[in-house]
Order: sequence, then C-alpha cells, then structure tokens
Amino acid sequence: MNFEISFEKKLSLASESKDEDTLFVLANDGDCRIRETVAGNTVTNASVLDKLSKDIFWRVRAKVASNRNTDVKTLRWLGKDESSLVRECVSRNPHIDANTMNNLAKDEIYYVREQVCKNPKVSDKILLFLSKDENNFVKEAANSVIRKKENKKIEQSKINF
Repeated sequence: MNFEISFEKKLSLASESKDEDTLFVLANDGDCRIRETVAGNTVTNASVLDKLSKDIFWRVRAKVASNRNTDVKTLRWLGKDESSLVRECVSRNPHIDANTMNNLAKDEIYYVREQVCKNPKVSDKILLFLSKDENNFVKEAANSVIRKKENKKIEQSKINF
C-alpha cells in the first residue's frame, strides 16, 4: 500500500512530534520547509541536528544553530558557515564553546559580533575586546552588557553587606 502524507500533516508532525524515529524520517524529507521545522523542534536529537547542519539551505542550518540540543561539535562546524545568518544564530546559542565564541567575536560581519555580546556565556575578556570594536552597534552592545554585569555586582555587594 502506497500513500502520501499531506504537506500540512508532515509540517505538523515535524513541529509537534516527540518521536525520534518520526523526526529522523522527516529530517530526510525533500521539502526544505519540513527539514527546517524538524531542525527547530526542541526534541530533535543531536545526531539528527548534526545531519541537518550540512543541509544545502541556510534556513535549515540556522534552525540547527538555534536549537539548544545541538552539540558543541556541530555548533563549531556551523560557526564557520558561509552564511552570516547561520553564524549569527550560533553566536546566540548558549552551548557554544569558548573557542567558537572567540572566533565569532572576530567575525567580519558586525551583527554576528553584536550577538556574541548578548550570549549569556560571553566572557568578560571578549566583552572588553568587543567594547573597542570599530562598529558602534557592537561597541554599545558590549558596553551595555558590561554595565549590567557591574550593576549586578554592586547590587550583590549591597545584599551581602
């Protein structure tokens, strides 16, 4: 028996399924919109996300880069992606390693560097480096985070006093 599942049903499954086998099958779908939705599903496992990180369509790779289940190795790979929009998504992912974050802090595209400033795991060393960036958006983003961290330290010292 041969039957087709409608696009709408596949899209729904890609978005809402919690079944790893279903997501694996849908990750191989011919329609990039289905693969993109699988990549954005919060229960898609790391091995499926790793496979999708090599997708020809940047939007699929960007969803992989944004997914919190994406492992460090895959984020490292995507941190070198040809698409700056994919690298921007990597720079926001809190699971990137220090080496990837350092590389993205030196990215040629300013909005990638700007997003590094907003990553919750950004180091003070990187913030200081980016606070001297040639781009005003990056500089302001870094200085804003530095000010917030300083204010938080001041508030903590008042509580502990």
